[in-house]
Amino acid sequence: MEWYLDDVASLDTENHWLGHRLPPALVSVVDSFLYHRCRGTYTLLTLRNDDVVWQLEHVPLCLLQALEVQPAIAQRPYMDALVHLIDRHDMDDLFEWDDALSVTGGYSLLICMNRLGRCDETFLAKMRILCSFRTIMAISQLVTQEPVTPLTAEILTSFLVDDATNVIDEALDNNVIVRLVIATIDALVVLAPEKVPDFMTHWVCTVNSLDANRRKLYPIVRALAQKFALVPLYAKMTVLLATLCRTVFTASGIRPELLPTVVADFVLGDVPLDPTHCSQCMDAAIFLKNGVAIQFQRNTRICADIRALANAHADRLTLQCSDWSDAYELRKVPGQATEAERIQYIRAHGDQAHDITCVATLDTLLAALTARERGDQTCTSRPHKRRRSDGA
Repeated sequence: MEWYLDDVASLDTENHWLGHRLPPALVSVVDSFLYHRCRGTYTLLTLRNDDVVWQLEHVPLCLLQALEVQPAIAQRPYMDALVHLIDRHDMDDLFEWDDALSVTGGYSLLICMNRLGRCDETFLAKMRILCSFRTIMAISQLVTQEPVTPLTAEILTSFLVDDATNVIDEALDNNVIVRLVIATIDALVVLAPEKVPDFMTHWVCTVNSLDANRRKLYPIVRALAQKFALVPLYAKMTVLLATLCRTVFTASGIRPELLPTVVADFVLGDVPLDPTHCSQCMDAAIFLKNGVAIQFQRNTRICADIRALANAHADRLTLQCSDWSDAYELRKVPGQATEAERIQYIRAHGDQAHDITCVATLDTLLAALTARERGDQTCTSRPHKRRRSDGA
């Protein structure tokens, strides 16, 4: 709007009620006298100018969005303001706004600094404080969507290879960590493909438990297999990571918490109930023998046999009937094992089932990658036949 008012409307005599009486320059003077806003004022830079985080979050984003609509807008005042904000505050100042910028805000700020040629080590250190682990996502977006100079590419590559592992550790959610690792790889593929194995060598050292192997490394191996199966350099790396992942799974073995002692405590197979009496009794009989299930609910009138069963075994079963409907709940009373132990068993049992599936998937993946690698080597080593000359 300011660009339109200053550079378009003010120069058109038909756009102002004084335009047919005064020259354009004087029209601007009159406007500046009558109204609060003066010509050449950058309103966005005067909004909340004492709020550094607000300006770093919104000024770059608004500028980039405006440039998409009208590339002729003057960028320099806004760029200079951003540089001033970054340079004015040292590292200690920025810790006050630790982890303050969003991915979108950080990405927009990174684009502006890249266009100014200011993506240096000092700025990236400040960017890491302002964006935390979201710095990785911003860099990945930048290099996959914007051109960067060779010097900037070298600086960003060094940051990703040397610092990305520590930055990624600042994220707590496993799904976010997986996305950050993939984003780092995507960025390095553009910047320096030969550095991808170096980064993965650093990062894989953080996978130091079965749960980390299950929640982090396994999803990353699958993503790499889908992305780079046909790229020999990355295919070899994927084979090594998949082999490591599989080894961790198979080395875990049968864990003590998976022994059936907890489940047996919730199996009431000795409680007599005729499953052929009705559909409720059939379902309840299955429930009694299921060591994983602890409650049985129905929204229908309770069968007399189930009520009698609950009364006869009140030390092992509790029955709760709704006061305003026919719904009821039959619940097992824990004996030696606690309900917390039962929940732990269910979780561990589910993890083991998941691990078995993962190993099967890794076997299939490794077989496919190995077969493809053998095929590539065969094609490479097969000698070419000499073309027969006509005179032969």
